[in-house]
This record gives sequence, structure tokens and C-alpha cells, in this order.
Amino acid sequence: FTSALNKLQNKLNYAPDFENAGQDIAYALMVLAREGKASIGDLRYYADVKAQEFATPMALAQLGAGLAFYGDQARADGLFLLAQNAIDAPGVDTTKWRSDFGSWYRDTAAVLTLASEVSSTAVNMTDLSDRLAAASQTDLSTQDATWSLLAVRSAMDAARIGGVTVNGEDLGPTPVRRLDAQDLSTAPIIVENSGAQSTDLVLTT
Repeated sequence: FTSALNKLQNKLNYAPDFENAGQDIAYALMVLAREGKASIGDLRYYADVKAQEFATPMALAQLGAGLAFYGDQARADGLFLLAQNAIDAPGVDTTKWRSDFGSWYRDTAAVLTLASEVSSTAVNMTDLSDRLAAASQTDLSTQDATWSLLAVRSAMDAARIGGVTVNGEDLGPTPVRRLDAQDLSTAPIIVENSGAQSTDLVLTT
């Protein structure tokens, strides 16, 4: 693990200048920042000078997350806002994979994940979540699937859902309940939400 971090740091030390790229730099900075081994000067340089040159919304979100790990929430929120604007940009193809194996779907899920992880308020989480759900992707790449799973986990961690009960039993922070034939034979089944926020109920068989 230490060798991997050293390799990322060495890559940053010799990183060339770039235009419309920088995905590898953003990833390295995020990982190093999470481990407390990034240079705050590097993070701020890329945020203040090179933010417009990063090619993908995910790269912007990764750089923002790195800054948030170091407590610079103002710069982090600025980058997350840029990431959302890039996702919403007119003419963005929401159906194709790019040469870096990324896609609109992956980037949207990544921005959701990272913004939730660092509690950024610059991203409209509800809007992006709804749009991601409505995309109804059927042919997910590994990255699409992985980042969408991480987005769900982060959203659940952030929401700390509480107050949802089935027949009086609190479902806790992970509101999933499986009902078997015996459960269904005893009527009624009462689902209640006593929490402060509205909650979607999904039934599947």
C-alpha cells in the first residue's frame, strides 16, 4: 500500500501540463489526500489554475473531494459545482462510453458518491439521483456498475434514514425488509414513516 502511494506521489511530481485531460492527476490527489499525504499546495494549484482543463466531471469531483479531506470546503464546493455544470452541459452524450471507459452515467454516479462522502451542498443530490435512476441503463460497464453501487451506499450513509417501520418494527438505517409467505398471510402490513423527510417506498416480487 505504501509503495502504491509513493508511486502516485511520484507521478504527481513529474506530471506534465495538460489540457482537457488530468483524470490521472485528480485520482492521485484524491487518494493521497484521503491518506493525509497530498500537498495542499498541489490541490489548491489544480483547483485555482487548472480546474477548467480537467476533462471529466468525475475528475473535478475527485479533486474537490481531496480538498474537502483537507478542510478546504469552499474550494471543494466550487469544484463540485463545476462538476455538476459539466454533467448538465448542453450536448453531452449520455449514452456512449468514452476512450477512458468513462460515461455520463459513471460520472454522475461518481459526483453523487464523492459529494455525499464529503457533505458538499454544491450538488443537487436529488436532481442527479433522479436523473441517474431515470437513465435506466441496461448495458453497464464495470465502472458504471461500481460507481452506481457506491452512490447508493453513500446516499444511504448520508441520509441516516430513520423512523420507517413495518408493523411497528423500526427498519433502522438500512430500510430493507423481506416479507415471506407467512408475513403476507397476516393482514394488515402497516408501513409508516415517522421521520422528518419523505421516503420512497419500493415493492418488488
